[in-house]
Amino acid sequence: MIPDSLLCKPSRLNHSAKVGSIMMSIKSQSPEKWQIGGNLLRFIKTQVIRNEMKLIPEELNHNRIQKILFICFTFYAILQITIVIYLWFNHINFPLNLEAMELTILTHLKRVMSGLVLYPEPSSAFIPLAYNPLYYYLSVPFAWILGANLFTLRLVSIIGAFGSGFIIFSAIYKRTNSLWWGLMAVWLKVLSGCRLRAALPGSISAP
Repeated sequence: MIPDSLLCKPSRLNHSAKVGSIMMSIKSQSPEKWQIGGNLLRFIKTQVIRNEMKLIPEELNHNRIQKILFICFTFYAILQITIVIYLWFNHINFPLNLEAMELTILTHLKRVMSGLVLYPEPSSAFIPLAYNPLYYYLSVPFAWILGANLFTLRLVSIIGAFGSGFIIFSAIYKRTNSLWWGLMAVWLKVLSGCRLRAALPGSISAP
């Protein structure tokens, strides 16, 4: 008879060890039953061991696939983030518009620096954009030093992009304690398309 302890209590042993424990229990309690069921239990143990040995290559293959995917995602994320940062600084000194509203946003900045109303009644002379004013006011200290120009607006946008990326990375790292997941979060932000426009003035002024 199989002891209740073997049936009721969970065991951390593998399947082959469990079968071995059952065999030793039967042998100690009832030697005559061991003669009848010993061969059957030995056969079961052999089959269990074979099944466990078959799972080992599958687990190794699964781990190998995980490692390959980890390397691919890491490499592609770093590559794409690096390309976007390169594009920011490559375009920052471009003398013409990179986006249709750049000069309009520059006009908003000049109005703030001149003390004019930022959102007057629309007229043929000036129609304000439907963006919140934070970006324009953040750009004023930089414009005092670097001048009110497209370079200044782009620089403020790039600083804002780095700041938002740092906040995202820090929040995910604090939650997961994983540098890799922090990198993936920043990469997903780049994939969203928002950071591709970060080198354009006004990208951080959108609601």
